[in-house]
Amino acid sequence: MPHAQVYAQRDRLLAAGLLTQVRQESGRGRLAEHRSITALTAGVAIGCGLAAFGAALAVSLRLMYAREVRRRSLPAPLPIPRAATAMP
Repeated sequence: MPHAQVYAQRDRLLAAGLLTQVRQESGRGRLAEHRSITALTAGVAIGCGLAAFGAALAVSLRLMYAREVRRRSLPAPLPIPRAATAMP
């Protein structure tokens, strides 16, 4: 992401009150997130990860079950007839 877009996003977050600017002793400006927003974001990320894992698990189990049902519904292959005597 270009620097101009990063700074524009930072300004929008500052204006919305989602970030605060803190001055350090050295005089440099440092951005600090509000802890409640950080905790909320972490909770949402964990929830989304669990939901995605559950969805992938459900799809995998459904595919495995469908393959097994299809395999069991097919007729058994016919045996290959073998010659009774050995061929020279």
